[in-house]
Amino acid sequence: MGRTCALLLAGLLLASCRRSGEDEARAAVANYLVKLVQAYRSSDETIVDPFVTEAQGRTLTGLIGVKQDMGVLLDSQLLDIRFESVRVDGEGFLVDTRERWHYRDLALRTGTQVGDDSLDSYAIRYRLVREEGKLKIAQIEFREPPAVGRKLPPVQLRSRAAHGLPTPEGAEAPTGPGASSPGAAGGR
Repeated sequence: MGRTCALLLAGLLLASCRRSGEDEARAAVANYLVKLVQAYRSSDETIVDPFVTEAQGRTLTGLIGVKQDMGVLLDSQLLDIRFESVRVDGEGFLVDTRERWHYRDLALRTGTQVGDDSLDSYAIRYRLVREEGKLKIAQIEFREPPAVGRKLPPVQLRSRAAHGLPTPEGAEAPTGPGASSPGAAGGR
């Protein structure tokens, strides 16, 4: 009888720990998304540093840097999130979500909208790992092709102009927000 109770108690404890870990994984994704919106709106990728691994942080640095080079920031709003599954993956977790977002590019200097806004839907898988005692986003991938609402491609910018380099002789001068402004990179 004592052994049966001990096994039952151990099973309940394990289930409780697993549930607690799943809740922690959901909270880690939710906290990351709140900070991601702040990072996009402020063009400051360091806001999410405590919530992502170094490699995932570099990905976000690249995206925000490109937007800065274009002279815009990404104004984003998470409209809806549904957690579809949370499961253990080695020492971490895999979290599958369905998300709806609203995006628009705003000029850095004036805050006016540049181009069309976009209403997007994603099926995303977050891979979380434990670093420094807490769960962090290590990888983000689409589980299905994203549904992007923007009808026109985002503002285009030649990479030389984005980095303040002269236009090669005979080439057409760059156009678009930030194209004529060497300071568009925001001090980078």
